[in-house]
Amino acid sequence: MKRQLGILFLVFTMIPNFLLAQINPVQLGRASNVLTILRPQQNQVTVNHESNSIAFIHQQDITIWGGGGTANGRLRYDLSTDGGNTFTNDIGVLQLTYTNYARFPQTIFYGTDANAFNNNLVWAAPTNHFPTPGWLGIVTGISNVTLSNPSSTEHYQFDPEPTHTLGGLCEGLPGEFWMTEMIFDGSNIGDSVQVYKGTYNSGTQDVDWALHIRKYVDYALSYDGSRHMEEPNMAFSPDGLTGWIALVGDIVGGSDSTYNPIFLKSIDGGATWSSPMEVDLRNVGYTSSGSLDAELKALWEDVNNNPISSGRPTCTYDFDVTVDANGNPHLFVVIGSASTAASPAPDYSVKSGLAKLAVDITTPDGGNTWSMHKVSPIYTFRGEFGTPDPNNGSLQQMDNYTQVSRSESGSHIFYSWVDSDTTTANGGVGFGVADNLAPNLRIAAKRVSDGYVSCPKWITSGDIFWDGMALFPTMAPEVLTDNSGFQAEYKLPIVFVQMIANNQLEPCSFHYLGNDATVLESDFWGEAAWINTDNCFVNPTVGIQESKMENIVLYPVPATDRLTISGLKLEKAYLIEVFNNVGQLILETQIDNVKKTDLNVSELIDGYYTVRMVSSNGLVVKPFIVTR
Repeated sequence: MKRQLGILFLVFTMIPNFLLAQINPVQLGRASNVLTILRPQQNQVTVNHESNSIAFIHQQDITIWGGGGTANGRLRYDLSTDGGNTFTNDIGVLQLTYTNYARFPQTIFYGTDANAFNNNLVWAAPTNHFPTPGWLGIVTGISNVTLSNPSSTEHYQFDPEPTHTLGGLCEGLPGEFWMTEMIFDGSNIGDSVQVYKGTYNSGTQDVDWALHIRKYVDYALSYDGSRHMEEPNMAFSPDGLTGWIALVGDIVGGSDSTYNPIFLKSIDGGATWSSPMEVDLRNVGYTSSGSLDAELKALWEDVNNNPISSGRPTCTYDFDVTVDANGNPHLFVVIGSASTAASPAPDYSVKSGLAKLAVDITTPDGGNTWSMHKVSPIYTFRGEFGTPDPNNGSLQQMDNYTQVSRSESGSHIFYSWVDSDTTTANGGVGFGVADNLAPNLRIAAKRVSDGYVSCPKWITSGDIFWDGMALFPTMAPEVLTDNSGFQAEYKLPIVFVQMIANNQLEPCSFHYLGNDATVLESDFWGEAAWINTDNCFVNPTVGIQESKMENIVLYPVPATDRLTISGLKLEKAYLIEVFNNVGQLILETQIDNVKKTDLNVSELIDGYYTVRMVSSNGLVVKPFIVTR
C-alpha cells in the first residue's frame, strides 16, 4: 500500500502545474442519452434571485428509474437552494399521465419568495408520440419546488401545423410566459415563426398556454427554392415591456445566401410584434474599426487582395439572445466567412478553417442602428463526439455553443462559449483546423452603462480532469449576483454534459460550473485598456484610435517563417510588438527610418496573432496568422 501511494505521489509531482485540477464542478443528475440538451436556444437552467436557487431540467435515465426505452422522455429536475454549492438531483417525475414523451425541455422559476419551496417551476417541451416517432405539439406544466415527489400539472397541445423544438422560454410581464418555435415538417421549413403565450391562472394555480401569434417570414428563395434559417429564440427586458425574437437566416432584401441576424420586436409586453427585420452584417458598425469587413477580410484575403473564400460575413448556426436594462437586444453568435459557390451565390455554409469572431450584435436605439462588439476570436469550429450511431453512422456534433445571459437588472451582459485550445487541438496543429475536438469553456462579460468589458476567462482549460470536455454548456438567462463581499461577484449558472461511456446514445451525467465560472466587478476594464495577462486575449487596442496616416500591409498571409511589414514611414521610429492569442507579448523590436521590415516568426506555433506598431503618429494594429 505504501509503495502504491509513493508511485501515486511521484505521478502527481511529475504533472506540470498547468495540468492540475483547477475547477470543481458539482455533480447533477443523469439522462438516458445526450439528446436532451442540444440546443443553444433551449433554456434548461433557471435561477431565482430571492431564494438564491438554481434548477436544471432534463430527461431521466431509464437505467436508474426503469420504464423501458420510451420512458427516457419523462422529465426530472436538479435543485440547489444555496446558490449552487449543493444540489438535490433527479427530482421527479413531472409527467404522471405521460401521453407523449418529451424532448429538449425548458424551465423557469415563477415566484419571488425567499423560501425556495414557496415558488414554482414552469416547464415545457416538444413531444414525440410513441410507438410511432413524429413531432406532435408540446407538453407544458407547472410544478411545485420540492426535494422529492413534485406535484405538477401536465397538458398536451397538438398544433395542426408540424412544428419543431421550442426556444426561449421566458417571463415577460409578471405571470406571463413566452416561447417560440418554427414550423418544420421534418424536411422543409415553414414560412412562419410561432409565438406561444402562457398566463398564470390564480384560480387553478396553473399556466394556460395558447398559440399567441404566427408571424410570416419572407424568406429569400433565390438560391435553391428552400427557406434557410436556424430555430428562433426570444427574451424580454427586465421590466417585461420590450421583447425581442431573434433568429439567423436569409430573408428578402438582405445579403442573399448568407445567414444574417433577424429580429422581431414588441414594445407592449408581447401583445403585438413587428415584422421581421434583417441586420445585414456587411453594414454593421464594428467597434473602432468601422465595419466587420475591416477585421475579417484582412484574414480572408491573400497578399494580392484575392479572396481565400467568398469574403462575405455570415452567422454560424449557434446563437442566443438577451435584452438589457434599456430594452436593447444582445445576440451572441460566431461570425465567419461564407463559403464560395460557383453559382449563383455562397451556399449558406461556413468556411470553418478561416478566422472567426464571437460577437455581440446589439442596437443602442431600439433597432434604428446596429453595432457589433467583438467578444473573442474563435479558433476552431465544429467537433464530433461519441460513438457512430448504429442507424446512420453519425457522431454527435457541437459547434461553439454560444450562450448569453444578463444580470437581474440588465446592467451587465455575460457570454459563454466553447473553443479548443490551439496548442492541443488535433495534436497541436492549431489555427486553420476546423475541428473543435477538445472543447473548453470560455466566459466574458460587458457592462451596459459604459461599454466596459472583462477579459475572456478560460474555465476548463488545463484542468487535469475536465480539459477538453466542456460539452454542450447551457447557461441560465440570468446570472446570480453575490454582494456579500467588498465587490459584486457574478456567478454564471452553467451546466455541461459528460458522456459516461463516450456514447451519445448511452446514459450521460450533468455537472454545474457556476461556482467556477465567475466574474468580479473589478474585472471590467475600459475598452482602451490593454491588459497583458495569461487569461486575457482581447484585442490589445480595442477602443484606441488607430493612426489614419499610414497604409501598413502585412504579408504573406498566412505567414510561415517570415512576416513582412511594409508601408512604414522613413522618418518615423516604431515600437513593434507581437501578441499571441492569450494576450502575451512574445516578440518586441524597435526600428526606424525604414519602409519595411521582416519579423522572424519561424519559432511561433500555428495560430492567430496581433502585431502592434506604435509611432509618434499613434498606432496601427493588424492581425495575422501563422500556419504551415
